[in-house]
Amino acid sequence: MKQAEALQTSYRDLLRMALPISAGTALQFLVLLTDNFFLARHSEAAINGAGNAGLVYMTLEMLAVGSSAALQIIIARRIGENNRPEALRTLRTGLLIHLGLGMFLLALGSSLNQGLLGSTIQNPNIRTVFESYFGIRLLGFVPFSILLALNAFYTGTTKTRPILIVAAVTGFINIVLDAAWVEGWFWTEPIGAMGAAWASLVAESSGCLVSCFILVRIVPDIFTSQALLARAKMKVWWELAYPLMGQSLITIATWTAFFFFVEKVGSLELKVSHITRNFFMLAFITAQGIQQTTRTYVSGLIGERRIFELKAVLKRLLLLNGGGMLLLCHGYILYPKLLSKAFFLVSKASVQGFFQ
Repeated sequence: MKQAEALQTSYRDLLRMALPISAGTALQFLVLLTDNFFLARHSEAAINGAGNAGLVYMTLEMLAVGSSAALQIIIARRIGENNRPEALRTLRTGLLIHLGLGMFLLALGSSLNQGLLGSTIQNPNIRTVFESYFGIRLLGFVPFSILLALNAFYTGTTKTRPILIVAAVTGFINIVLDAAWVEGWFWTEPIGAMGAAWASLVAESSGCLVSCFILVRIVPDIFTSQALLARAKMKVWWELAYPLMGQSLITIATWTAFFFFVEKVGSLELKVSHITRNFFMLAFITAQGIQQTTRTYVSGLIGERRIFELKAVLKRLLLLNGGGMLLLCHGYILYPKLLSKAFFLVSKASVQGFFQ
């Protein structure tokens, strides 16, 4: 890893960092749509049970998301201060924290899946899919938590291209395995909704391995030292992490609860809600790239003692975020039926009535 250069703040430089993150999120969006495409073709119970399970998975994983955001801020600050050894200590510590956090989430998810979560679902077919699907997906807590820590390092150092590479590998594997295991493409035996769960798990684990390989290639000295953060520096991480962890957890948990309430209204209503939620990811594509770029630039510029540039940089990021939102989300208003058409091949008449 070369010596860190001073942050450049032109629109082109901001986009150079944000676009790989947004492109990686776009690939995740494509994977999500592919999951839902195959699950919707399988049955309503499949897309609804898997959708609710995915939301619970996302809710619990917000603890690791909040922690990784704190790691990114600290790493960016140390890079801005030209303190590379401390940035690497932060990464090593973060990897251990996220390994432990992933194991904790795995244990927590397993205990919650012993009937407690399933008892909140009224439809027995959806409940069966939910419990089986989540029982597989929760195995991804460990690799995905580690991957978030690695992404925090890449974004904190403004080297975001590995995020795009990992997302491309993960997306490709997930899409191919979805087609093979959910519907039986490529002369394989289909296993239905559980095939989507296994596909996501294999894809996330593969992405984690690829990200680790890239880290060792670009930072060959990452493990030559075993030094970790001192207790005082750990306190700094925690003071940054716990509000972000709590905010993210509460926000997504509230969202998840909505879908569990919708399930009691009807299966079609829940299916429509899940598909609408997935298209909301179009907005998240832009937001994810800009928010991570913002964290790195704010922390990095403070580290470089260039606080006077923050106002101009934030204004540019705000304009980029607004432009990206308009570009990606205009279809919500102009042609929503066209966007949803592929997911309603069976109950077309009833769905058209639902949207009217």
